[in-house]
Amino acid sequence: MTKPDFLGCNLLALCVVLLIAPLAAQGSRGPSTPEERARALELVELLEATPEAQEAKEARRWLVVWLTEIPDITVKVCLAPLGSSTDLDGVPADLTMQQVFSQAAFLIRNPKAKSGSTEAYVAGVEGALRAYEAMRLSGTVQTLRVFEELKKERTAGNLEKVVRKRAKNCK
Repeated sequence: MTKPDFLGCNLLALCVVLLIAPLAAQGSRGPSTPEERARALELVELLEATPEAQEAKEARRWLVVWLTEIPDITVKVCLAPLGSSTDLDGVPADLTMQQVFSQAAFLIRNPKAKSGSTEAYVAGVEGALRAYEAMRLSGTVQTLRVFEELKKERTAGNLEKVVRKRAKNCK
């Protein structure tokens, strides 16, 4: 079983791109268009349902570039709602980045919502869980303790509480 990677780069490099690129791109283009937002929602749904699809890598690439260019949708990149860095060690970057993409979809659907809100983080974790479950069904990822624990919390109705507590570590 091969470990999926995100565009051939590691998570730290991707986070640097997501954090620095908006600063460099500020003012270089206008806000996202309705067509771009619709495409982003379609791609996020694809990645949650079939993260190993043939077009998944290009979908991730498009979302990263688009999110770094547009000034009107800002996703706070913080992986703490998924778990600690130790918990996430060995988790494919495709899954951790899904949290970012699913947050973006939530912000598109809820324009008055704030980036970095508990609701946005919960939506991100839920999207990552959907992608994880799809990857488990297809056999492309082994059981990951951190995601299994999040699934248990979701089933028990405690996911929002857990995410809220963990998100306190987000700056």
